[in-house]
Amino acid sequence: TIEDLVRRSLSESDNTAHFMLVRNLEMEEVQDVYDHMGLPGFLKTEGSLSAKKYSVIFRALHNSSYLTEDNSQKLLLYLANSSFDDYIQTALPKDIVFSHKIGIDGNKKVYLDSGIVYIPNRPYILTVMTKNKDEQKSKEIMANVSEKVYNYISTYSD
Repeated sequence: TIEDLVRRSLSESDNTAHFMLVRNLEMEEVQDVYDHMGLPGFLKTEGSLSAKKYSVIFRALHNSSYLTEDNSQKLLLYLANSSFDDYIQTALPKDIVFSHKIGIDGNKKVYLDSGIVYIPNRPYILTVMTKNKDEQKSKEIMANVSEKVYNYISTYSD
């Protein structure tokens, strides 16, 4: 089903599912989504995004600014069930929900993890991207940044 393809594309980073979805859409529909999220010309950039642009996508999902609230929540749930937990999530407590997506370009040595950390009453978006580092060093950097941000936000009081 389409829903299964969406789930596989998001939870499992299944590129086959992603391409099956995109193949059945009109390019104008796909471009409309990117334009609405502030990503004009995305299709011409071979799908590469800056860390800031990843954060914009998660903000749109969190605020339900493009999709309905129910559909946004469904996508965030799929992203929370990702099997990739060895980047930012490494430094988060096990009971904290993290809806995220990773991006890897091994040829360019670019590693990214971006998502929403659901601290009760204080959810925040965190995106960490490394370049020209090997994967292990990238994982260490992401865990370090994640730990520092989590510790700061979880102890911050009004």
